Amino acid sequence: MADVETWHGTVTDRTVTFRSNRSTHKRWETVPISQIAGVAVSTERHVGIGIGLAVLGIAFAVANLSVGNVVVGLVGVAVGVAFYQGWPTIELQTTGADRLVSRGLPWKHADAVRFTGAVLERLHR
Repeated sequence: MADVETWHGTVTDRTVTFRSNRSTHKRWETVPISQIAGVAVSTERHVGIGIGLAVLGIAFAVANLSVGNVVVGLVGVAVGVAFYQGWPTIELQTTGADRLVSRGLPWKHADAVRFTGAVLERLHR
């Protein structure tokens, strides 16, 4: 079976190399497939903050149609959309009761699903 390489890590037939948010710094951890008990993907959304930032961005952009206000307003809308869309979160549970977490950028959700599917496929062999 071919290796699967995504933003979150690499899955091979024997190991998983995973971008972990275990401490304040992101680091790469390698875990053998035999030590993985489970894996899950979820999306962390902040709907209220997203809608609020988008509304404030639109209001700021149209309040005074200067170039600076429009740019700041569009940035507010973009950040609001990112909060509304959410961040993919992968949780990798090991047999030693370690819980490794990786959070991705909003546009990396497809990578998170592909990574999780590859790990699950190798676990269920």
